[in-house]
Amino acid sequence: MFLVSIRRCAFSYRASSRTLSSSTRKLQSTSPGYQKANEQPKAPVLSETNVPSHPSLLSAIKAPVFQPYDILLVVDFEGTCTETSGFDYPNEIIEFPIVLLKWEDKEKGKLVVHDEFRTMVHPTWKPNLTPFCTQLTGITQKEVDEAPPFPFALSLVQDFLVKNGVIDHAGEDTSLKFCWCTDGPWDLRELLLKQCFISKIPPPPCMIKRRFINTRYLVKNHLFSEAKRLNPHATPIPSMTLQQQLEALRIPLEGRLHSGIDDTRNISRIVQELARRGISLKSNERVVANRRWGWMGKAGQVREEAIIPDERRMKQHNALEAETSYNSINTIVGWKHKQ
Repeated sequence: MFLVSIRRCAFSYRASSRTLSSSTRKLQSTSPGYQKANEQPKAPVLSETNVPSHPSLLSAIKAPVFQPYDILLVVDFEGTCTETSGFDYPNEIIEFPIVLLKWEDKEKGKLVVHDEFRTMVHPTWKPNLTPFCTQLTGITQKEVDEAPPFPFALSLVQDFLVKNGVIDHAGEDTSLKFCWCTDGPWDLRELLLKQCFISKIPPPPCMIKRRFINTRYLVKNHLFSEAKRLNPHATPIPSMTLQQQLEALRIPLEGRLHSGIDDTRNISRIVQELARRGISLKSNERVVANRRWGWMGKAGQVREEAIIPDERRMKQHNALEAETSYNSINTIVGWKHKQ
C-alpha cells in the first residue's frame, strides 16, 4: 500500500512537470527576445536582382567559363589610305601596336594588361602619306620617315613575343596558349597579307597559322543574347563600330579613334569586359594565307592600273553611306535603355 502511494505521487509529479514545461515553452515562444535569440537563418532566395550582389552565390550556381588561352594579343594596325580607298586598296602598315593580356584570375574573369608594344612603320610603295591619312590617324610624315621598314618592325615584334614567352627564339610556340584579337577580321586577314606581299616576305607563322578572335563578333553575339533575354523577339544586331561597342558595353572611350595604340587599348578593355561578364574568349576567324588581290603582280609588284579608281570608289562609298546611315547606336542597342 505504501509503495502504491509512492508510485501515484511520482506519476503525479511527472505529469505536473510536463504541464509546466509545456507552459514555459509556450510562454518563451511568444517572447520577442527569445524569438530573436533562437531565430533560424533563412536560406537566400536567388533571383536576377540579388545574384549579382552575392559573388559566392553566383559562383555556386554558375559553372566556370572555359577560357582556352593563357595570353591574348590585341592588335590594331593603322595603314596608308586615301579618302576613298577601301579594303581592296594596297594599304601599307604604318603603325603596329600590341597589348598583351594575361589572366590574373581565370575563375573570376579577371584579365590584366601585362605588356605593350608599339612601333611606327615606314611605307615603301607609297612613302608619302596623304593629308587624309594624317588627319585620320594622327600619324605624321616625319614619324613614318624615321620609322623602320616592315621587315625590321616585324623582327621587333618577334623580340617582344620572345621576351614575354609567347614564342621562342626560333619563332616556335612555347607551352603558353595564345591568340590574336582584332576588331573585325581586316587587320590579320587583309592588311597583314597585303603588307607582306609588298615587303616580299612570307607572313609570320605565329600570326597566321592559327585562328584568331574577332572581338566585334563576340560583342555582337553577347549583346544579341542580352537583348533576347529581355525580348524573345529581338532581331539580330548589325555589325558595330569600335565606338558603338564601347558605348553599348558602357566603357568610356580613351584616346582618339584611329590611333593604333589607342584603338588597341580600347579593344583590350572590351576584351577585359567580356571576360568579366563570363564570355568565353574563343577564336572565330582564320587567315587564308594565299589570298590575292587583283592589283598583285609578280614578286611584290603593285599593278596600279588594277586598282579601282577613286571616282568609282567614291560612288561606291557614297552609296554605302546612304544605305547604312540610318543605323545609329540607338537603333543598334536601343534595348539597353529599357534596362
